[in-house]
Amino acid sequence: MDQIAINHPQINGVYELFINEKHPFTKVHRLIDLFETIIKTHTAVIISDYFRIKEVSDDIEGILAKGLITPSLGMWQVFSRAIMEDLAVVKVLTYEQYKEMENLLDKNQREKFVKLYEKQDTSYKLKQVSIKEKRFLRKCFAKNNYRYSASLFLDDFYDYFFQWDKIVSSEITVEGGTKISDLISLRNKYAHGATPSDAQCRKDVQIYLPLLKQLLQASWLLDTTIVTFGSNEKGEFKRIPLAHEPNSFPFDNVLSNFKNEHNVLPFQPYLIKKDGETLSLFPIMTCQRINDDSDLSLFFLNDLKKIKKKEISYLNYPFAFFINDHKIYNDFISILNIHEWEKNIPEEFKARIEELTENFQGRKEEQKYIQQLIQKRKKGFIFIFGQPGIGKSAFVASIIKGYKNTIDYDDIKNINKPVVIEYFIRRNSIFASLDRFLDSLNEQLEKQCKTKIPLGNTLEEKRSYLEDRLKVISKTTTRKIVIFIDGVDEGILNNFLPYLISSSYENILVVYSTRMIGEVDAFYRKIPAGEKERMILDGLTSNDIRGLLYKVTNKYDVINNPDYVDTILKKSSGNPLYLKLLSQELEQGYYSLKRKDQLPARLEDFYEEILQRMVNDRDGNLLLQGLYVFAVAREFLSTKFLEIVLAIGAADAESLINKLYEVLYKHPYEQKRYQLFHESFRQYLEETRSNQIRDAERKLVKFCEAWRELSDYSDEIKTYPFKHFSKHLLQLKDKKRLLELTNDEEYKLMQKKHLNQLLPQFEMYLDGMELFKDEEEQLIELAIKATDHRLTSNNRQLCS
Repeated sequence: MDQIAINHPQINGVYELFINEKHPFTKVHRLIDLFETIIKTHTAVIISDYFRIKEVSDDIEGILAKGLITPSLGMWQVFSRAIMEDLAVVKVLTYEQYKEMENLLDKNQREKFVKLYEKQDTSYKLKQVSIKEKRFLRKCFAKNNYRYSASLFLDDFYDYFFQWDKIVSSEITVEGGTKISDLISLRNKYAHGATPSDAQCRKDVQIYLPLLKQLLQASWLLDTTIVTFGSNEKGEFKRIPLAHEPNSFPFDNVLSNFKNEHNVLPFQPYLIKKDGETLSLFPIMTCQRINDDSDLSLFFLNDLKKIKKKEISYLNYPFAFFINDHKIYNDFISILNIHEWEKNIPEEFKARIEELTENFQGRKEEQKYIQQLIQKRKKGFIFIFGQPGIGKSAFVASIIKGYKNTIDYDDIKNINKPVVIEYFIRRNSIFASLDRFLDSLNEQLEKQCKTKIPLGNTLEEKRSYLEDRLKVISKTTTRKIVIFIDGVDEGILNNFLPYLISSSYENILVVYSTRMIGEVDAFYRKIPAGEKERMILDGLTSNDIRGLLYKVTNKYDVINNPDYVDTILKKSSGNPLYLKLLSQELEQGYYSLKRKDQLPARLEDFYEEILQRMVNDRDGNLLLQGLYVFAVAREFLSTKFLEIVLAIGAADAESLINKLYEVLYKHPYEQKRYQLFHESFRQYLEETRSNQIRDAERKLVKFCEAWRELSDYSDEIKTYPFKHFSKHLLQLKDKKRLLELTNDEEYKLMQKKHLNQLLPQFEMYLDGMELFKDEEEQLIELAIKATDHRLTSNNRQLCS
């Protein structure tokens, strides 16, 4: 690679080390440092410009407050993308601007656009919009070259950034047609301790060199640099040289045009353009000396893990040098007030609630009934029962959202709104973990009520402390507490029922949403009659269906075809899941309002049509294999997980996710992790594709058997075998292998090491007992191991 003139010292220092490095493994890490430095330089400029403009939104504050604590490289890019989209979308348009935008858009775009603004006097103000809607609006404003978007420090930066973002965040094709993974995936490939061969390291360096050259030759990087200022011994204001400063930048000419002399602060980094205009990059970047004899060097913010101690961690890339700076804390907080912004961090289930209520329609009377019960009762339980797909979760989410959004509820005026606590159990996900469940309830209650009761370590402690916390709150709270727990039936396999709240507490109501199955019925019957209410959720009405159709198709077609609504009601029985799938099919053009005969006769027909579309796809075999893996997996899955299990490449895994997206549910706050969208679809596959499901179980058993080879991967991948290996063997009824696993001391040792808890090993013994329940000798042996393990666990907790 030819030497490139680089004007930015923070990049130049890393580049020089990369060029001069000879060892392949070290060289590839220098390359990754270069990419990280380039990405973080972009983010530093974007965040700094955002606060210069001073149009800071609550959403961005929340993202920064949560993400800056321990920001991954991917999170740095998330900051940039979120801020640039926020800046691109105009919050208030004049009448003339609004009309010009209308004229620029096609019919479909215009219809979406006008719904997102509301008229206020002579202007149009942006409504509250989702991320998806914001991205749509950004593309709208791109059509007029962002003329009405916020004016940025760097010219023509909007178009540049969104093209650059694709390069950084997506698989791309470089010179010669070679497809390579995105830069963040490259970084993660090496960041988790992997040690590829020298040949692989050389290959990676050669593959990514053209991309590096492309990124380094960005015009704004060539036309700017970073400087800092101070006073010399005579008190004169001057530029202070920085380590790795370029020789090619015309400092004398630029500083002759310097415009902000009276505004700059000493020893802080500034981006400077050739016209002399400056932008402060503090506190995302700062200037420090590595030692007393060194030049000033540029550092990037590293993390805020010690923010409670008023220490800010920074990293210098060329020297790989970290500092914890407590001197700048007050200056840091004056710009990035993380403590204040924590209130804007998205709640754990906020994304889940938004997703569930996106197409929610009707059920006004049922909502009103539940709200009246909550208002009337001082304590006890409310049970919401319903069949699979009837919309229990969406119904509960709508009630929660209503309370949290501060609105009136029809005839219920001046209601003293309760404090709402929520938890959504979801089978085969992290939310089906008892530890996660108890931790979440304890943490949410403690945040609201400050009892100072510990959270606990073992399950027994967490349950006991939850009971203690509820007792204290019931005696001290001045507001009613309502705890919503959805999906009780989905937690049965994980033994949730013994850990659910079953005692009544004054001023505390618990709302359970569930299917009525045997175990739940037994739990329900144990609660005294005077302490509980129940409601059975039925299907949607014709009015509800009509309103839903208005949202997804031409409402005049609905009005002109009233018998279509009646036909839908008859075939769907008002099942919201049927209607959700129908809405999606209508939007995608698979069905027409004019063809009643096309309508599926039942929910399962939708599933069969989805499967048939996959069969007809040119990648049908891969799609079905991936689908069945999702059906048996016990966690949200990433593309990397699919790559390993299905032995496919990154591009194939991404394509697989894209094509399966209609039947997947995205993790609420972890990017690119998914599971099947509904439990009823999983059950359908288990009932109708049992052989394929067993094959998928075998694939995951094979994956789990390779637990030794997975240690260099991310936690999501390397911990999966230690959590779920025995469950998959139980499903396959593989007695021999499960018995071997319970006796594998190396596996059990690594299980404790990776998971840092003893419960999974106890559950493994329980799985063995279930499989050997008809073989007395083995059953007794496993029961003894389980008992010994539990006693050992309790003794350790007592000792600690």
